[in-house]
Amino acid sequence: MQMTDKIMFRLIFYTSIMLITTSCSDLISNYPNLGNGYKFVHEGKYGLSIVNGENTIVIGQCVLDYAYDSTFVIVSQRPFNSIRGRDTMTYSQYNKAFENGSFKQYWIIDKTKVCKHFGFDSINQISRYSNVFGPFQKKVYLQKRKELGISSSLKLKE
Repeated sequence: MQMTDKIMFRLIFYTSIMLITTSCSDLISNYPNLGNGYKFVHEGKYGLSIVNGENTIVIGQCVLDYAYDSTFVIVSQRPFNSIRGRDTMTYSQYNKAFENGSFKQYWIIDKTKVCKHFGFDSINQISRYSNVFGPFQKKVYLQKRKELGISSSLKLKE
């Protein structure tokens, strides 16, 4: 009977460990579901991206700020390739340069429109979709917001 108890304990213990480790990513995530299948994927220190319902990245790393409502998701982003000289930097130098960087680009996702794939952007290394607009410099982003009728209450941090 004692041997059966040990086996049962081990079975429960290892099953519990497996359940905890495989489900922790959703439990410890501080990022909300953005609606209509859009959600965040977080990998590493600067690895915050947005994926669609097919788990395809629509806005790549690194999302700096976001806001959303039932219709739109707006995003500010600093892509990793925006750091000049990154190929010659150490990991620590690169992280410092990234944190101190000021470059931002902006994206808009219209969640009410059909998400049709229409190609791959080799410069930004991302799939392109008909309802994902960007990347924009701030001036063009503000014009696109106005054109799409995005509420002024939906704001990003400056």
